[in-house]
Amino acid sequence: MIREIQPNDHVVVAVVIRKVLIDLGVRKIGTAYADKALDQMFENYDVAKAGYFVLEDQGRIITCTGIAQFGFRNSFEYAFKGN
Repeated sequence: MIREIQPNDHVVVAVVIRKVLIDLGVRKIGTAYADKALDQMFENYDVAKAGYFVLEDQGRIITCTGIAQFGFRNSFEYAFKGN
């Protein structure tokens, strides 16, 4: 079942995201792994024009995703123009 994130999901969502990052070989320091925002995903996405969703299987969160505009420049432009 896909549903919107709830305030009590924050611990499990942070664990799921960090596990994926570890599985992908992402370094812990200096990456999203260490970002404290991962521990507050409900609060971070509880804004206009944003949404965060979890996929549950038999009551267990197995993955999650979100979409939002946080007010920073287009990351594609930023990455490829060297700004």
